Amino acid sequence: MKENLWFQNVLLLGVIALLLGAYLLLPHRTAQAAGGGWETDGILCISAAGDERILLIDTQKKTMCVYKTRGLGEFRLVGARNFRYDVEIEDTAGSKDVEYKGVTYFEVKAIYEQNASKK
Repeated sequence: MKENLWFQNVLLLGVIALLLGAYLLLPHRTAQAAGGGWETDGILCISAAGDERILLIDTQKKTMCVYKTRGLGEFRLVGARNFRYDVEIEDTAGSKDVEYKGVTYFEVKAIYEQNASKK
């Protein structure tokens, strides 16, 4: 009986030594996962709290869509916007239109072109 127990302990110790050796000697690999819009072909989907809103962002086309869900099965587009020029504008802190009313895509494009012509 003692020989059997001794053999099991030696076998267990051998397995532990083998696993430890493999862990120390084999190369370690990092985990690869899709990022937030980079390795996902530029598509990012975010659920926003309140009114069950869903934001769909295409970083390649620079487009953002806002969807709203109501009840069971109702899924509606409530707004879409291309933000190509939004990210190009340097400063809108002094603009009352931008701060208080918001601006459309074409208004942002005009601001961008006006700033570009000044340079």
